Amino acid sequence: QDDHQFMSDKYWQTLGYDPKTKKPHPSEWQRLIHPEDLELTLNNFHRHVDSRGEFPFTQEVRFRHANGHWVSIINRGKVVSWDGEGNPLRMIGSHFDITELKDRKEELSDQLVRYKNFFELTPVMMHAVNLQGEIVQVSDYWLEKMGYSREEVLGRKSAEFVHPDQRSLARVRVRDLLNKGKADNLAYQFVTKGGKVLDVILSARVERDQKGNAIRCLATVRDVTLENRQRGLLEESNMRYSLMTEGACVGIWDWVDVNEDTCIWSERFYSMIGHGYSDLPPSMSSFWQLVHPDDHDRVRLAMERHLAREAAFDVECRLVTKAGGALWFRNTGQAVFDEMGNPLRMVGSIASIQDLKKSQEEMEAFNYTVSHDLKTPVVSLKGYLGRLKKFETNLSEKGLGWIDRMDANLNHMTGLLRDLLDVSKANRIQLELQSTSLSRLTTEVLDLLQEDIERRKVKVEVKPLPDCQVDPDRLKQVLSNLIENAYKYNSSETPEIEIGAREFEDHYEIFVKDNGLGIEEAARERIFNMFERGAADHAGSGLGLSICRLIIEKHQGRIWVDSDGKTGSVFTFTLP
Repeated sequence: QDDHQFMSDKYWQTLGYDPKTKKPHPSEWQRLIHPEDLELTLNNFHRHVDSRGEFPFTQEVRFRHANGHWVSIINRGKVVSWDGEGNPLRMIGSHFDITELKDRKEELSDQLVRYKNFFELTPVMMHAVNLQGEIVQVSDYWLEKMGYSREEVLGRKSAEFVHPDQRSLARVRVRDLLNKGKADNLAYQFVTKGGKVLDVILSARVERDQKGNAIRCLATVRDVTLENRQRGLLEESNMRYSLMTEGACVGIWDWVDVNEDTCIWSERFYSMIGHGYSDLPPSMSSFWQLVHPDDHDRVRLAMERHLAREAAFDVECRLVTKAGGALWFRNTGQAVFDEMGNPLRMVGSIASIQDLKKSQEEMEAFNYTVSHDLKTPVVSLKGYLGRLKKFETNLSEKGLGWIDRMDANLNHMTGLLRDLLDVSKANRIQLELQSTSLSRLTTEVLDLLQEDIERRKVKVEVKPLPDCQVDPDRLKQVLSNLIENAYKYNSSETPEIEIGAREFEDHYEIFVKDNGLGIEEAARERIFNMFERGAADHAGSGLGLSICRLIIEKHQGRIWVDSDGKTGSVFTFTLP
């Protein structure tokens, strides 16, 4: 009745206060209680009194701690004595700090929500089953892949979704799972709601209580249908590829990473060079050991140009076998580039051209013999024809025409024999390399062609050219052929020729550019073969460019042509 209220020391200490500073009056705690909770507490007190104690005085309230944070308290009390008129005289109660308990409860609640969200929303097929094998939880992704709603799945046996042919196997595996507590990478087939069969890999763990008793099983399922299909296609492709390469009699090489040394060589590759994996592990270092020293620079240059996306990689070279001999191979390859144009990987093959090279050598010997042996009777015929011309006054006009026709044919035959001899010599010669000014060499060639150049009104521009280690006589033959072709196969009224060079780190590119007829794409490789011409109606023996290629390759270089097929061509060759 006098509002005297005793609060224990423990009560004030719970709130961080010194009990000696607090009065035994309700106003002390009412100043600390949360406003919302004060109203609740007073209302419950009045209801408790009005019901003469029937309504329980119990509530969870918040008090302001001395440090400023809120403390959660369970506040319970009971009126223990009443006066004769039913008014409360005395009330006893207790306060219990549940702050830590409540924080743990909230944390646990958050963990449960996060677990539920993780389980159901994770982009993985997951399900949980109880000890009766019934699905009690399932992820959204599982439902999406299988085509069911959650209501259609929960409570059903997990075995119902396994292919009928595998259900007995599944039961055996479940017993094994319960015994061992885990299972990994089990192959199954699941059947979707629409009847589609999925190849899956299942892994599971048994969840146990604190006493070690099994509660349920948690499983993750990975759909490998597409993966299996692709693996099957890859295996089939590999088999076809293996058969194809074996049938084609080529050896495959794979430079896995162009920034590393590691390679992969096929069995056929090893058999073709007579080595084994143990004595020559596959690598680029090993490959360069195989390349014949005389071909080393040419092969390296071809590969560097290809990796720079400047040319195809297609080169003939000799590889040194285990027995020490050298065999000829055609080495081709293709690099894979990233979006920035940087090479990542390169794959290629070697094909034996040993028999072809032997045939070429025999053909060269034949060409030399035939051209040399035919030269003598042709010279004799020219001599007799010259004598006949002395009697031209005694010949009719028709007879003179026959003599001119014979003279033209003999001149053509002489040129053809000369070209055949040049081909044979180009294959047989040993270069006499010396430091040579290409500018001076070009001037000498232009002087020899001066009469034709002036007659055809050819405009020639010569840009600065480097000094190189070359055989001057042979390189003069190349320049003469390219410059003469540039104006010979040119229908322009004012033919234009530009001769220049580009310098690189380890080689030069010399080019002869014209504004002539151009060369179709299909003929750009073919014209460097023997007896081939840019077009069927072009005059000539078709040996000139073949001779040029032979001479440039003797110099460890390459020669090629660029053209749009309509407005001119650019013939380019490399020199170390």
